[in-house]
Amino acid sequence: MNSAIVKRNFILFFILLPVLFSSCTKIVTTDIGGGLLPGVDGINAKDSFLTVITKNIGDSVNHVTNTQDFSLGYISNDPLFGKTSATVNVQLVPTTFPTEFNTFNRDSTFFDSIVLVLSYKGPYGDSFQNLAFRVYQISNDEPFLADSVYSSAHFFQKVNELTDGPVSVNPINLKDSVYPRGEAATNQIRLRLNQSFGELILHGFDTAHAYKSDSLFKQYFRGFSVVPEQTGNCLLRVNLQDTNTKLAVYYRFQNGGTIDTTVSYFKINSSAGANNIRRDRSGAQVANYYPSSNTQDSILFLEASPGIFTNVTFPPLNTLSNIVIQRAELTMEQIPDLTYGSDIFFTPPQLFLTPYSTDSMRRFATPNVAVIAADSASITNTSSMGCVPLKKTDVLTGYSTYSYSFDLTRYVQGIVTKGQKSYNFVLFAPGNDFIAASETNPFRIPIAASPLNPPAAGRVRLGGGNNTAYRMKLHIVYSPLPH
Repeated sequence: MNSAIVKRNFILFFILLPVLFSSCTKIVTTDIGGGLLPGVDGINAKDSFLTVITKNIGDSVNHVTNTQDFSLGYISNDPLFGKTSATVNVQLVPTTFPTEFNTFNRDSTFFDSIVLVLSYKGPYGDSFQNLAFRVYQISNDEPFLADSVYSSAHFFQKVNELTDGPVSVNPINLKDSVYPRGEAATNQIRLRLNQSFGELILHGFDTAHAYKSDSLFKQYFRGFSVVPEQTGNCLLRVNLQDTNTKLAVYYRFQNGGTIDTTVSYFKINSSAGANNIRRDRSGAQVANYYPSSNTQDSILFLEASPGIFTNVTFPPLNTLSNIVIQRAELTMEQIPDLTYGSDIFFTPPQLFLTPYSTDSMRRFATPNVAVIAADSASITNTSSMGCVPLKKTDVLTGYSTYSYSFDLTRYVQGIVTKGQKSYNFVLFAPGNDFIAASETNPFRIPIAASPLNPPAAGRVRLGGGNNTAYRMKLHIVYSPLPH
């Protein structure tokens, strides 16, 4: 984080302080107490909107574990945010070792087909356009370990293509029932692999080598890389732990005087997985605002991790005194896409607001606001903090848009009445992310019990602190204390 910019913006606030508080004379009647006052209607209070400074500041990465949903696909036409490519890397192994496909006679076993099946959990984007995928073998020179969590930026070297060209997938049809041999199934992405790989699996490996143990098999075959073609406009959520995810090997064998047909499955069993995601923002509107030399940005581009995050610089709240805070909230509005209508397909993510200290170089739980579970497993009140987008009708355009309102009541009250430290904040759309418990306690806690967003699935364009129509602002409702 650029501390020089933060310091310059902080000085700017002192210069603009009379302007920032010029709206503090409005008298309102309110029944909101932010948990600080009893629920009494008709309290006379002052209503103030304080200016914040906002800046698209950096790119985050994501770390996805095998228990979470992965993203797979290609977004080719988001005019605001650009292109996104999401690749799934996975190890699938036989369910038992040593493995033998036909205990009767190996020479009388005949290959039929082999299909890589991924469990489908839902789409993000324009699901009316077909996607296409190729499947590759991950190079055996690549370490791919079950006890490692790989970042979204990690790229795995590939060797042999295991498909005969791209396999087309229609997202609309993925929920339909399919009837492969021996089962009726739904929510499956089925990618047929080529015969040469099927013959390798059926006849090339044996119980003396690859099929002797789990660890030996992973040495012989590192795993699959499912790579999207540059077509389609959608990401598919897939889950590797679900029983729908498997390698299905269909074959025939001679059993006495008859020919039997059967299927064997490979599953993810103490195996590795990784989700590689790449952003290409060239040609999109975001390229005009990130990266930029502006000291502040009027338009903010928030993407589900991995993606852009924003700095929010607050005014010096310790200048407020002798008041009771009834409500303090950071409000932000989506800027609707009137030109392309892309907001129909690309919905907003859950956002998270966290303080950042240039002294400790940490992001941490908001003092007096974030509730941390007793076992430090996660923050338990992300919904009430304001992470969830709120649907509304935009008064300027009549379009259906979203807004966010982050409750900072107790944080601001702590500064005003207890002299607690004031911070600047970072706004981002986390997946599986951690923050420190406090500025002085580096113990890392998950932001939520489960990821707030699937990888790369969600984006929103917000007005910044100097946007004339959709300005982000700190709204404070307060009552002066008697002198």
